[in-house]
Amino acid sequence: MLNEVMDQVVLVKGWKKGANWSFPRGKINKDEDDLDCAVREVYEETGYDIKEAGLVKDDQEVKYIEVNMREQNMRLYVFRG
Repeated sequence: MLNEVMDQVVLVKGWKKGANWSFPRGKINKDEDDLDCAVREVYEETGYDIKEAGLVKDDQEVKYIEVNMREQNMRLYVFRG
């Protein structure tokens, strides 16, 4: 999640000792859509419902960056506003 001018971002920090700041993230549930997973993880980790806030438009309009690391596919969704 970025602010409107894209110079600030929301990060979360784990509760374990030595945890680092990172983007909200998590594992996808069986039969869950990638975007639905992202919305759920943001809500679980921040308490902020990005869908209710109107940041999630049509699936076709949502921007993301996709990376494959160590045989794991990762998708970073970008929500502005």
